[in-house]
Amino acid sequence: MAPARGEVQEIVFSNNNAVASPSLTIDEVRVTSGMLVFEGTEIRILEGDKRDPVTIARKWTPKTTTPGKSEIAPGTVGILRGCPSPDSPSTPGAGSFRVSLSSGESFIFSYPWTDFPLEAFDAWKMKKAEAGVGRMYGSGIYSGIDCRLFLSEAVFPEVVIVGSGPIGATFAREIIDAGHEVLMVEMGAQESEIVGWHKKNTVSYQRDIDGFGALSTLSIPQDHGYLTTASPATWGYGQPRERHPWDFTRNGQNPNQNAYDNLGAAAATRVVGGMSTHWTCATPRPHVGLERSKIFDDKTWDTLYTKAERYLGTSRKEFTSSIRQGLVLDTLGDSLTKLFPKSGREILPLPLACKRNLAPGNTDFVTWAATDTILGETVKQLHLLSDHHCTKLLYDSNGKSLILASIKSLRDKRRTYVIAKKYVVCGGSVLTPQLLFNSGFRAEKNSLPALGHYLTEQIMSFCQIILKQSLVDKVAEHKEWKDKCRDHHRKHPEDPLPFPYNDPDPQCTSYCSIIVLRSTMLTSSLHNSTRSILTLYKIHRDAFSYGDVPPAFDARLVVDFRFFGMVETEHSNRVEFSTEIFDQFHMPQPTFHFVPCVAARDRAQRMMQDMCTLALELGGYLPGSEPQFLEPGLALHITGTTRAGYNEAESVVDADSKVWNVSNLWLGGNGVIPTKNACNPTLTSMCFAIQGAKKLIAELKEKV
Repeated sequence: MAPARGEVQEIVFSNNNAVASPSLTIDEVRVTSGMLVFEGTEIRILEGDKRDPVTIARKWTPKTTTPGKSEIAPGTVGILRGCPSPDSPSTPGAGSFRVSLSSGESFIFSYPWTDFPLEAFDAWKMKKAEAGVGRMYGSGIYSGIDCRLFLSEAVFPEVVIVGSGPIGATFAREIIDAGHEVLMVEMGAQESEIVGWHKKNTVSYQRDIDGFGALSTLSIPQDHGYLTTASPATWGYGQPRERHPWDFTRNGQNPNQNAYDNLGAAAATRVVGGMSTHWTCATPRPHVGLERSKIFDDKTWDTLYTKAERYLGTSRKEFTSSIRQGLVLDTLGDSLTKLFPKSGREILPLPLACKRNLAPGNTDFVTWAATDTILGETVKQLHLLSDHHCTKLLYDSNGKSLILASIKSLRDKRRTYVIAKKYVVCGGSVLTPQLLFNSGFRAEKNSLPALGHYLTEQIMSFCQIILKQSLVDKVAEHKEWKDKCRDHHRKHPEDPLPFPYNDPDPQCTSYCSIIVLRSTMLTSSLHNSTRSILTLYKIHRDAFSYGDVPPAFDARLVVDFRFFGMVETEHSNRVEFSTEIFDQFHMPQPTFHFVPCVAARDRAQRMMQDMCTLALELGGYLPGSEPQFLEPGLALHITGTTRAGYNEAESVVDADSKVWNVSNLWLGGNGVIPTKNACNPTLTSMCFAIQGAKKLIAELKEKV
């Protein structure tokens, strides 16, 4: 059964008077049924006379004993919404309020105003809206105040989850399994018949991983280039450099972003399934001494990780049939012993959230885990609202709770208001704090001081090598692989390589750094006796925006090395949001300020040296893919922006992922992770979600 719905009566006042004019005042509120919700803007003046418009909200119910008053300042908009009660969604909200103008005039507005003729709003000379104009009912203007009336809809689920990625799916599964109703809101489209299916499960991508789709970058510095070859007759041609009009043309660029502290490759995906439709499915557990937070004890962590791995189907066995994976494991295993004796370093199959098809005739196909895997059977009870953008959460600072979530259809721009018992936001490490900022939360005392701060992202080094002739030559005679090689040669005598065409890509990993092979993933770790250094190596071939193999070259010979180095969490590393510049969805534009500390930079240099040493054990560099550091943000592992912690001064949520001083709001995603890390963060984020859902469910039970 779908969540209950009800009608919302909206009255929107736009105060178009001069800034120095008095505010419009709302008072003498009387609510007889349902609730009346006010949304307005407080204009704060910051240093340098910069204006900071902050969303404010409050609500009245029949039980409200101290009505107070609200103001709509000149140049701002105020909205009053008469909503049904969650206990009786089919009963329209009803009541009245007084509107006082700067002239001293005042008017009483009653609702539901559909019971009154528009002439009742005599001063505004209301005109009924034409059919087809959204859901506007009428509009008018009086004394510089625009007034518009709308009929909108409210939805009343027990829990609303914003974001359909792996963390939103984890919250949903836990909550639905406990017998509660969940509405999931996703701004992206459902691109597959299966809810939240991984794009790599499309056969075409498994055949050609280089064809994988791109993500949307988040902050690009403005390009001040001048088109010298443009026609002299075109707009802006010949203008002086200091006032050239093209400097004001943004095209999605961010004029506030400096290139030197940007995360230029940081990106988001907007689709049902979120980042789980793109991720590598690598699920290593973090290093206990250097990465994992102490917010839970060892036993709790182990329980959480075990459950998260079960939801994903994590395995190290799905690529054991790969000849190239075996070759990498054997060669680098010997190399680690030779180069780093007594270090304890080892290289292993990478733990992956996937399952190989074992049915005869199609063992090439691998099903990669995503939102659909995590949801399992609970998807049948999930209520999904795709192509809908949650733009704002209305927070009542008096009641210390959220009142509703404002949802916009990206198809017809109509608004739906979600009035839930509990709210969960899992929009990613940048889009989640963006939504909170747009809702009036700020990184300051008495709000959420740590919001957007303590951002950390991994430094990545990369190279591609061509396997040594000596390694390739010995493959055909290896006791474990020779039968496969001979069978391949009988079928394809023209092929000079011993590797079958369908030999699975290697997937290997090692702590200390990660090595990535085009076809295999391995893991290895490095521990120095005098100083602990942690980087994660991946050797594997996966869907990345870089590292394509030239068409004329056989990809079976290419091994990709990707090393991930951790960066300390620092308050100064942050993402900020603008009140003047907006992204393509008209949300506050994010701007990054991220500079790794000296220790992280030194560690990155040692990581590069280590990568080069190990890469040359396997072969020589592929021309054009020599060792290099990649664009900051390309790991797509940003953490810390909504970090969990022990107090509100240094964190955004508590150990249960519940926002400080907000009684009904939880956050999920990589942003919650409070520590530096070198490994893939999704598994840890799922652990926080499982723990957070446990607390949320317990609170729902208390209210019954």
